[in-house]
Amino acid sequence: MASPTLASSSRTLLSLPSFSTLGSTRGVLHRARPPRIPVLQSPHTPKTPLPTSGTSHPIDPKIHGQPTPSSSSVLLEDTGLTFHHAPPPSSPSYTTGAVPPLLQWLGGKSITLTGEEQASKMVERRVYEGELEWSEDLVEKMVKLRNEGKSRKEIGNALQLPKDQYRLISRVAPQTSVQKASKLTELEEQKSTWGYRKKLSRAVREKRKEFW
Repeated sequence: MASPTLASSSRTLLSLPSFSTLGSTRGVLHRARPPRIPVLQSPHTPKTPLPTSGTSHPIDPKIHGQPTPSSSSVLLEDTGLTFHHAPPPSSPSYTTGAVPPLLQWLGGKSITLTGEEQASKMVERRVYEGELEWSEDLVEKMVKLRNEGKSRKEIGNALQLPKDQYRLISRVAPQTSVQKASKLTELEEQKSTWGYRKKLSRAVREKRKEFW
């Protein structure tokens, strides 16, 4: 701040501070910064390669070499025309990379399976562990209850069998033809209540099983 000066009237006067023109017009509308002048490269100056995606430095062609062009041209002798083939850079090609074992096998070559090709089972087959001793009297009761229309769970509860033996009842007392027909009728009635998406998914599943 400037020092005060004394006038003839003996009153103190303060001089206003000076503001630069740059600061006073920086935020004023219609006074934007001038456009940047683009740098025009000479055609004799090679263009600097831009950094590739995933890296912080450009690829040096002196170290890695020039990329192999994927385009090709073939002269057709019959017509005198030239066939040009220029696939996009992201297009997969069977000539690049390792050939999958499946394609090798389809081509007639013998391959070695690693065990990973087999699909895993959704549910492992359960094996009953232990001795199964059912007397003839018990088996006759199972058959009698089955003929009455009882299910495996109802038979097991009536005869007080362990729950892990319920699924083994059908070995000695299978369903009758009448019970199987009744079960199929109930299933058809249940299918009639399915929606379009569920019917389509089940139909696709059954069709896929034909190719297993």
